[in-house]
Amino acid sequence: MIDVTDGNSVYYYHFDGLGSVVALSDVNNIIVERYSYDVFGEPNRTSDVNNPYLFTGRRYDSEAGLYYYRARYYAYDVGRFLQPDPIGYDDGMNMYTFVGNSPLQWVDPSGLCKGDSLWTRWSNFVRSSDPLTSLGGFGFGILEAVYDMERGLYHTVRHPVQTIKGIPAGIKAIPAAAKQVYSDLTSSDPYTYGNAVGKLTAQIEIALATAKVAGKIKSLRTTRVKSGTKVYRVWGNEAGPYGKSWTPVNPSNVNNFRNVAGLPAQNTGRFVSEGVLTSTKGVVSRKALEIGSNTGGLPELVVPNPKTQILLQRISGVNPKF
Repeated sequence: MIDVTDGNSVYYYHFDGLGSVVALSDVNNIIVERYSYDVFGEPNRTSDVNNPYLFTGRRYDSEAGLYYYRARYYAYDVGRFLQPDPIGYDDGMNMYTFVGNSPLQWVDPSGLCKGDSLWTRWSNFVRSSDPLTSLGGFGFGILEAVYDMERGLYHTVRHPVQTIKGIPAGIKAIPAAAKQVYSDLTSSDPYTYGNAVGKLTAQIEIALATAKVAGKIKSLRTTRVKSGTKVYRVWGNEAGPYGKSWTPVNPSNVNNFRNVAGLPAQNTGRFVSEGVLTSTKGVVSRKALEIGSNTGGLPELVVPNPKTQILLQRISGVNPKF
C-alpha cells in the first residue's frame, strides 16, 4: 500500500476509479482526510498533513492552483493544459485539451495522451465473454511487465551509453506504443484484453512504487541553497506575506518582474517581504512556473514552512505595484 509520511506519522492513500486520492487513513485505520473534486479536478480542500497528490494521483501545487502531469502543467479552473502536447497532434487536433474534455472517462497520467481509466479497464475485464482466457492473459501481462522492467534495468546498468543514446528513439515511439495499448484494450480477443489490462496494472503499480522510492531519495538530498540566503516575496490581496514561493533575486533589480516570476492574476504585487532563510530542510529550488501569459523562469525557492524557516526582516509597500 502506498503511504505518505508527516514527521513521525504514516498515512495511507485510498483511490477511486480515476486514480484520484479520495482519503488518507492512519495506522489505526481511521480516516484522517477526505477529498472530493469536480469533474475537472478542483479539490474541495488541501491537505493538512503535506499530502501533495490529489486529482488522478497527480501532484498539486496549491499556491499556483495547478496540477503537475509530468510532461506539462494542468489548470483545472479552465480545464486545459498550459503547454501544448509534446507529442503534437497524435492525441487530437487541440494540443491543449485535457483528456478530450471527457474527464470522467479518460485519464492522462503523463500529460501526453489520454487513456482508459483504471475503472473502465477493470469493468471491461470483468465483463469479458471468456473470463478464464482473460485471466490467463492478465497473469501473463503482469509477468511481461515485470520482465520488461528487469530487462530495462539490466540494460541501463550494463550499457548506460547506449541507453542514453536510445532515449530520443524511445520518445518518438511513445505515440505508436500508446495507440497499440489502446488497440489491445479495445480488442474483442479475450486473451489480448486480459493481457493488456495485466500489463497496465503492473506498470501502474511499478510506476507508483518508483515514484515513492524517488520521493524518498529526493527527500534525502540537500538543496544547493544555503542557510542565510536573502529571500524576497512579492504579494498582495489573496497572496500573503508568508507564502511558500520566494526568490533569492531582489525584485527591484528585475525588469518585468510579474512576467518572469509567473505571478498569478490574484496576486496584486503591492507588497514585498524580505527575509533570511534560516533552514534549508525540504526547500526546493526551481524556475518560476509559466502561469497564464506570464513566462516564468525566475529562480524560485519553494519553502515548505516559511514561518519557521524564514526570519522576516521587513515588509514594504511598492508603488507602482509589480
